[in-house]
Amino acid sequence: MKIFVIDKCGWVNVYKSEISVEESLEPIDIKNNEYQIINSNGFMYKLKPSLDTYSEFKLLCTEKRNMQLLVKLNSNQSLEQFKI
Repeated sequence: MKIFVIDKCGWVNVYKSEISVEESLEPIDIKNNEYQIINSNGFMYKLKPSLDTYSEFKLLCTEKRNMQLLVKLNSNQSLEQFKI
């Protein structure tokens, strides 16, 4: 499953695991609410504070889906980074 991380400027980074997302996000950016995170099934994530990860946050998958956003993301699914 892919995980898409979208920043406030519309840049998207694609990750292969929750752990890889947790290891790459900057704590200050998370605290400033810089990201929207969604997986390839359309489920949105929220970030919960945790001292067990580099970013000081842990990804939690929610039951909320955003299929409209997923359609936009899937049109660029072969790229690891792109702008929407």
